[in-house]
Amino acid sequence: MRLLVPSALVAAVRNRGVRVHIEAPTHFVASSPTPAMQSRNPFFDEAAKVMEQAIGLAQAAGEEAKSALRAQGDRMAVELDLVRRDELEAMRAVLTAEIAELRAELAALRPAGPGPSAPVSISPEA
Repeated sequence: MRLLVPSALVAAVRNRGVRVHIEAPTHFVASSPTPAMQSRNPFFDEAAKVMEQAIGLAQAAGEEAKSALRAQGDRMAVELDLVRRDELEAMRAVLTAEIAELRAELAALRPAGPGPSAPVSISPEA
């Protein structure tokens, strides 16, 4: 009977300076023949089929739940009148530019002198 060892063990032994002659293959192999076993067991075949179907069903249910949750979230966003981030950023950019224009216009209307500015009266339009 010859001893077969994994290649990782061979590398570890060689790194320590020990010389070992090992014949291929270098993976674990049963040294004595085992009695012939039935290669296909109907119970395990059926169990495997049932497990595959259960996994497929679980994946389909997960996808269905994800799409239902997404639809519910979209419906809630519409009901709450929420806006998307890109719409918010676009509106923020427009308003920032408009505020800058108004500040520039206000600065142009103020007197340029160092003294206090005259009070501005605003009367409601009739």
